[in-house]
Order: sequence, then structure tokens, then C-alpha cells
Amino acid sequence: MLAPPPAAPPPSSVMTTAAVPPGTPTESTIVNLIKLLVDEGVLTQDRAGTLIRQAEDEAVIAARAARAETASIAGSRPRSRRGSRWRC
Repeated sequence: MLAPPPAAPPPSSVMTTAAVPPGTPTESTIVNLIKLLVDEGVLTQDRAGTLIRQAEDEAVIAARAARAETASIAGSRPRSRRGSRWRC
């Protein structure tokens, strides 16, 4: 037989919006979902904190990769022909 789900934590231990730094809409959606799971008693506060930190870390990595890709693309573009001998 399955054990009943853990009781919901008391309201004072539930993560507040102020505890989570603002981020992209995707991050906010993930954080809101995690908070809802805590409110419903599906996740513990400790597990929720771990998941939020993991999501934040992954967002930082993704942002760095996007910046590197953008810089790579910008570096591979042909330069302007202004001032060159060729005129179109």
C-alpha cells in the first residue's frame, strides 16, 4: 500500500516571491509551478529550493551560451562594404 502524501508545510515556511530574484518569464513560470507544488504538499520546501537553484543555474548557462552564439554569429558576418572600392 502506498504511503499518504506528506502534509503541506505551514504557510510561514512557504517560499515568497521576494525570496526569488526576478528573471525571464520562463524562469518565473517554473518558479511559480514549484511554489504551487509546495503549496499542494507535493514538494517539500527544501526540495523546492533545490529545484529553483537548479533552474536558475541552468538559466545562467543557457544565457551564456546564447551570448556566445550571438557573438560568434556577429563575428562571422561580412563587414560593411562602405569605403571599399566596390560599389553596388
